[in-house]
Amino acid sequence: MVPSSERSASSAAAPLPESVEPLLRQQLAALTQALDKILPRKKKTTALEEAMFEPYQDHDDGFEREEVGQELERQRVFRPRLLVSGLPGMGQEYVSAAMLHHLEGVFVQNFDLATLLGDLAPMEQVIVRLFTEVKRHRPAVIFVPNVAAWYATLTESAYRTFITMLRSIPATDPVLVLGTSECEASALPDSLVKDLFGFSSKNHREIERPNAENRREFFARIIKRVRMSPAAFPDPANRKKRVLEELPVAPPPPPRKRTREEMQKERHTDQIALNHLKLALQPIMDQIKQKYRKFRNSVIPMQQIEYLWHEADPAYVRADVAEGSPARPYVIDRDKNGVEGLREVESGRFFYNLDVATIEERLSNGYYARPVDFFNDIESLAKDARNIGDRERTLKANELVSNVRVDVHEIATRMHYIDFNALHERQKQRAVEAEEKRKRREAMQKVVDLTQAEAVAEDAAGPVTIGAPVPGGAPTTTSAPLSAS
Repeated sequence: MVPSSERSASSAAAPLPESVEPLLRQQLAALTQALDKILPRKKKTTALEEAMFEPYQDHDDGFEREEVGQELERQRVFRPRLLVSGLPGMGQEYVSAAMLHHLEGVFVQNFDLATLLGDLAPMEQVIVRLFTEVKRHRPAVIFVPNVAAWYATLTESAYRTFITMLRSIPATDPVLVLGTSECEASALPDSLVKDLFGFSSKNHREIERPNAENRREFFARIIKRVRMSPAAFPDPANRKKRVLEELPVAPPPPPRKRTREEMQKERHTDQIALNHLKLALQPIMDQIKQKYRKFRNSVIPMQQIEYLWHEADPAYVRADVAEGSPARPYVIDRDKNGVEGLREVESGRFFYNLDVATIEERLSNGYYARPVDFFNDIESLAKDARNIGDRERTLKANELVSNVRVDVHEIATRMHYIDFNALHERQKQRAVEAEEKRKRREAMQKVVDLTQAEAVAEDAAGPVTIGAPVPGGAPTTTSAPLSAS
């Protein structure tokens, strides 16, 4: 194994691919045999193997023997060079990669054009740096692929630098220059061949053409694959699909319970938003009070529906015996949107029975969580005017609705940074939770008296309100929208 610190980053060593191995097997064997002669490598013994032998009994404990052996090893090498040539398409890349793979354990430095031109430094400086790495490692291989294109691309100064650095390597150093050519060796410049690969013809090897037996073996594999059944290939269409077990759908994770601090922060934010909305609607409310005095009173007087509030009082007791049935012209009902109001029994007409005082009180208490809620109450005044049949009141109501519609649209556009719909939903949810707490408290009242601390704790429940409650006024929160006026 070669440590990663001593491996060439540009080494292209790889064994012969199985697909072309029949065509290049014999050529590679001949080239590796010549390679072993040009660059012989002595097998190094490990410490364990050395320990299996007795030490030398010489006067110098075998030191002279080792010197003689090393000297002989050095004399076996003299400027190792090898040029592998052949016509284009003869498998030079496969063969050169397999030869480098055969030299496993030998440092390989690639001098291809990608290495020389891919550096930002001048080419001469890159060549010097690469040769410095070669001199640090013994044995080593200087690999020059496609020497014809390499020689044509290099500048004169870069080529001179390469030759100078190559000749600076001692002749007996085990540094092999291995090159490949996409043409015959005779077609290369003589100066290039002599400078890089020496004068001996033994340093030149040509890749021979595959013989008939090699070609027959190569195509035999292809024919064998062609004759295979389509089911033998890894095609998804030929595979049986796996039947997956049907698992029940996992329930969604429970919603995270918010902390008390988070809820208090949300209530504070909503209270600020309601205050902003109140400040925006208040000028409109002031103009309505001054200009539209006709809507100070509701369309149905309180005397005609007083019995509804008496019946809603738990302490109210009605006599069982009376002279005739009491008059009940109106009953409490809801419109198609679920808004409470009064339904006239005889005609079936529906009245919201709102007045300016009720709308002002709702605005003061933070009842309106959206600008459209304020507009809906104003529009209710016009609906009641049309149902009652008052012409003058209807004209004024239509004028009021037109003016408020424009003002409310401007407010919603100006305050686009507030999500009024989300605020409205949170107010409704708080109203529902407050109602549930009230029912539970009334149920527990029969068993356990509530302590003062519990009563104080309940004060933070329910929808967010702004301002102080109006004395003597009817409830105007989200949970009690119907007015008694």
